[in-house]
Amino acid sequence: MIKKIVFKIFLFLMGCLIAIRTESFFRNQIQDLFLWATSNRILFTGKGFHFFSGGYFYLGLGIMFLTFWIANQHKKWIHFFMSIAIAILVFTSVFIIFSYFYANFKVIECTACDGILRMSRNSIKYNLILSTSLFFAAIPSIVLILKKIVLTRERGRQV
Repeated sequence: MIKKIVFKIFLFLMGCLIAIRTESFFRNQIQDLFLWATSNRILFTGKGFHFFSGGYFYLGLGIMFLTFWIANQHKKWIHFFMSIAIAILVFTSVFIIFSYFYANFKVIECTACDGILRMSRNSIKYNLILSTSLFFAAIPSIVLILKKIVLTRERGRQV
């Protein structure tokens, strides 16, 4: 029992550490997606200086690791890797779609622009984009967990 708890704490911390290491990568990807989505109608100004983001992405990835493990801990390896592929696919597609619409809405709402929106690198809500993508990527795992709960309750009623 203690080993299971320690392992789950380890998974959570591992997710948080991976989030800390990959945050700057995702920030750069979001900026590139903004440029691509608006056909270079955004000009980033200032320095993209930050120590840490708000923390939602860190906690979100830690919780994502936990929910993914709880949902798939007794599955075969092929199902485990298929779940990983589905989660990555959902994360990537939501990440791209959300960034695309967010960038275009930023350009649309600028009325004083002369075709090019000048915005600070820190005015993008990186946490919102990353946390939303993580939430949608966690939905298949959450559905599997809820399915397990419902099945165990139905088995308990039948006895």
